[in-house]
Amino acid sequence: MFASANLTGLASISFPKATTCKCGLSSLPCTDYSDTDKCAAVYFISYCSLTAPGDCAAYLHLGHRRPNMANSGLLPCIYLAFVNSIFFSLALPTVFKRNPMNDRPVFGILTQIVTDDVLKPFGKTFIPASYVKYMESAGSRVMPIRLTHTTEEYEDIFRKINGLLFIGGAVDIETSEFARVAKIFYNLALKANDKGDFFPIWGTCLGMQLLTVLVCGENLLEKTTAENIALPLNLTTEAYSSRMFRDFPEDFMKILTQEPLTGNFHHYGLTVETFQKNEMLHNFFSLLSTNTAENEAHFVSTVEGRRYPFYGVQWHPEGNRFQWNTRLNFPHSAHGAHLSSLMAEFFVNEGRKSFHHFDNPTEEASSLIYNYTPVYSANISAYDQLYFF
Repeated sequence: MFASANLTGLASISFPKATTCKCGLSSLPCTDYSDTDKCAAVYFISYCSLTAPGDCAAYLHLGHRRPNMANSGLLPCIYLAFVNSIFFSLALPTVFKRNPMNDRPVFGILTQIVTDDVLKPFGKTFIPASYVKYMESAGSRVMPIRLTHTTEEYEDIFRKINGLLFIGGAVDIETSEFARVAKIFYNLALKANDKGDFFPIWGTCLGMQLLTVLVCGENLLEKTTAENIALPLNLTTEAYSSRMFRDFPEDFMKILTQEPLTGNFHHYGLTVETFQKNEMLHNFFSLLSTNTAENEAHFVSTVEGRRYPFYGVQWHPEGNRFQWNTRLNFPHSAHGAHLSSLMAEFFVNEGRKSFHHFDNPTEEASSLIYNYTPVYSANISAYDQLYFF
């Protein structure tokens, strides 16, 4: 961090052995100044407080030692003040205040009821492992959320997780237990965000379709078949200023519109025409991308909440990196993997803004997905691995 030229004047000065930093901002060794060393103490502590923890002792690692200043008068203080100005003008970067972030986020993933007979012997509900890996790859932990809790228990879970993912699947988005529990969390998230308690929700494929029902109160889906096909995105003007895409590199935004990087596996969707005609939907969501189905229907493929941190994609970003069935057309190219990574990192970073937390580490540890073992399922399903509950 420091050039030796900046410390030439200190090379011949004798310092005592480095011990623990008094200011408490660093775990690295630094000088334990005595009360009589007023000038040096002020210099050292101000230096610590203006730099990242651990930087405060950097100059001591160069082997320099402090002078014995007990009887040296004013001159050393003037000298150190001068050196201080040199350090701050030449060596230290500008330090900006950062907003606090939660670096240990836990995201809930809502389970779905097992409907395939071949999977029923393994459990009543499930989560594809691809969604778990997707979230973990961006620095999150995962809590599976079952469909059998009481409303009070869901309220308690809500206070402990930092975001929620609605996965894709094949259940009824109005009458299923998946839809019922999703509505509880959706309403909790609305109220929390209205009070300034940040809480993001993401819906993938069926999960996005479910979000549209939760917002407008009815099922407006139509036939928009795009089954087992990768497509480029038709980005709208709003996409370029959206929270989801605005930090994407400019060249990659162009790639999104040219290369088929989004895997689609759906028969129904929300048409652009329906979206634009429904006041509740277009007031709630910004339309970020569209696509054209096999039947030429123009459908909504990416949305984000205007006021709320709620996001939906009709395609499957998790599949680009974590689903490998050769019959499925997931784009596994470098660009496809990069898109998956960017999307996961965006959503997990949204969850870092939430400060919900468990009451104690033991409760947290017992609630996480690590307590379960995924089952190899590529020979009996479209998924490589599944968690059962």
